[in-house]
Amino acid sequence: MREILRRALWVFWRTFQVGFIFGVIVLLVGTAYFAYYVYKKSQEVPGLEALDYGEIKTWRQHSEVYGDAIPVMRNTAYDHLRRRLERLEYRVASAERLEPGTYLDQVGAGGNGVLFLYPRRFPHPRIQQEPRLFSIRFQNGLVESIETEGGRRVEVAYLEPELIDELYPIDEQLARQLVRLDEVPQDLIHAFLAIEDHDFYKHSGVHPRRFFVAAVRNVLYGRLYGASTITQQLARNILLTPDKQIERKVKEWILAIRIERRYSKDEILERYLNFIDFGRRYNRTLFGVKEAARYFFDKDVRDLTLVECATLAAIPNAPTRYSPVLHPENARRRRNLVLRQMLRLGYISQEQYARAVAQPLQVAELSRQVVRGSAPYASAYVRSLLEARYSQEELYGSGLRVYTTLDPLFQEEAVRAVREHLRRLDAELGYQPYEEVREQVRAKLVPPEVLREYIQAGLVSLEAQTGFVRALVGGRDFEYNQYNHVTQARRQPGSVFKPIVYTAAWRQGFRPSDTIIDEPWSLWVNNKGWTPTNYHEGRYYGLVSLEEALQRSLNVATARLVNDPEIPHVGVQAVVRTARDLGITSPLPPLPSLALGAAEVTLLEITAAYTAFANLGVRAEPIIIRYVTRFDGTVLEERAPLREQAIEPEVAYTTTRVLQGVLDKPFGTGYRVRSEFGYRHPAAGKTGTTSEFTDAWFIGFTPRLVTGIWVGFDDPQKKVQKPGAEGALPIWANYMIAITRGPEENFPVPRALQSAEQAYLP
Repeated sequence: MREILRRALWVFWRTFQVGFIFGVIVLLVGTAYFAYYVYKKSQEVPGLEALDYGEIKTWRQHSEVYGDAIPVMRNTAYDHLRRRLERLEYRVASAERLEPGTYLDQVGAGGNGVLFLYPRRFPHPRIQQEPRLFSIRFQNGLVESIETEGGRRVEVAYLEPELIDELYPIDEQLARQLVRLDEVPQDLIHAFLAIEDHDFYKHSGVHPRRFFVAAVRNVLYGRLYGASTITQQLARNILLTPDKQIERKVKEWILAIRIERRYSKDEILERYLNFIDFGRRYNRTLFGVKEAARYFFDKDVRDLTLVECATLAAIPNAPTRYSPVLHPENARRRRNLVLRQMLRLGYISQEQYARAVAQPLQVAELSRQVVRGSAPYASAYVRSLLEARYSQEELYGSGLRVYTTLDPLFQEEAVRAVREHLRRLDAELGYQPYEEVREQVRAKLVPPEVLREYIQAGLVSLEAQTGFVRALVGGRDFEYNQYNHVTQARRQPGSVFKPIVYTAAWRQGFRPSDTIIDEPWSLWVNNKGWTPTNYHEGRYYGLVSLEEALQRSLNVATARLVNDPEIPHVGVQAVVRTARDLGITSPLPPLPSLALGAAEVTLLEITAAYTAFANLGVRAEPIIIRYVTRFDGTVLEERAPLREQAIEPEVAYTTTRVLQGVLDKPFGTGYRVRSEFGYRHPAAGKTGTTSEFTDAWFIGFTPRLVTGIWVGFDDPQKKVQKPGAEGALPIWANYMIAITRGPEENFPVPRALQSAEQAYLP
């Protein structure tokens, strides 16, 4: 028996030895084969170039259009600052909890006191302002001084540019904007680390223990448990396919290790946060935390609360199942799981956790757009300029940031002034209220063409010294009429052209005190008689000064000044030369009727011509795009003000002084600005009315701002039935009253006239 047992043990031992040797051989061969397999698959793994932000195919993102960065400085109005803060969605905070994006208002009813402001950090090619607290002291409703937290006085504090529009190609199927990691709140970073990969900063791209634990759970529970690290997810999402074959998994491990060697942990996490899929948004796929924050919470990602951060981190695991819009209860449970993980890992306290899980799930009203839509005509104009300068791939794929010169508050007031005045004109002309008809069009009760029969308007407001476009309203309703009446429409300017005529006269030695006879007069032109008449037919003023002729807008006197061969006259060619010097590029037929504004021009070009009057003869070229940058801040385009001395300073000042009388003198055609609307600041301007009341114009200016208004119908056969003083001037007056604050500012006087103004004046 003992012998049998001994031999059995010997056989077992031999078998074990053979089996062990065979097992080792199999293991070595298997390992070698697996190593060879991994090596072969590594040759099929794509390169990491797609992880570079410059790779448009991977990081394809739409462009964004912003307004100007708004300076808060001495004489900034308190009510304007408050409205800007509301537009930018700054929150009221206590003195103990002031942080970026908040303010504390301690200004009293009389406009005296202090407002504590904590501006947000914002990307800008030329303005570098770190988030810090400013104490802004007001006196009588105007900024008196600005100090930093340490008590140091500064001249200016900036508010971030306001988002105006997002530019997508027609066939674009995704929405993405990249964000830098330092712009992402820590709560959002911690939320994603807690739910996706809490060992992210410890592993080298692959986490073997997580893989084996997930494998055991898959076997025990018959469910799929994820084991991918954030680096693996990034590799899979950008460079691989989402299938679950072992071949793809091997490639994923290889890529993850390569990524970890090439990029830092922060760079990997930043790319991960920018590439996460948050599901569908209307007809587009929503990528990245910045777009998700805008869509779900109508906020910039930097302003998210703890609860909102946890909600975003809950979504990517299954964007449809955990959508807070489609399945709010699922989203709430997943959000609370994220919060529990953050508590377990020490990212938040027990108090924060209890307070957060008790909050209801809240998302923004999806009908509310992040882009306010107050500047659709300006945005369309900007798009047309960009499309002429950049390729489709650059404009719609590389995430350009376009910084315009628009002031969103000025734009808002311009839209309001146009809308309210056109509503009054509709009633006076006997039209059904436009808003009612628009609702009928949307209900398909009447065709959209009906809306095109309504009166239209254009407004453009330029900064006199720079030409920066501060507001642009191209029409009353972009949804149903995209024709831009500021940049595209060419109409006869009527009497707003007369200041150019009289400027040509000053340049030839005429003075405002010189006289001319205003009486019936005719001129024989091309075998035809031309007989101009005054606005009030049959009313003539006899011997008048040139100053009064312009202020009363006398057609006959102006026509004679340019064309009458029996008296010293200016001549049509001199008028054309002056118009060209002032930047008018439209065709100007050298006909006698040019003196009365018979040539067609755009509202933008003739308004820009008036910048020379406000600016001592220096014309400023209109500019609406200030900077264009890439996502990384690289400046692709920067436009400095284009200024040229168009006419002599003394001549420009003379025209300005005479045009001030248009508003200040009771007989001036623009006197309603003072008498009816009560606008008191120094200003000048000119009304314009074309024959048979087809078009109504008004261009007015202050030392800082030149604003042009046109009102009329797209169909030139239809009449406004009102002169410029009634058809267009009210828009200018209401707009200027809304935006003008601070002390009065007088027009500058040329050095040559400071001691002898009468040299060019009556």
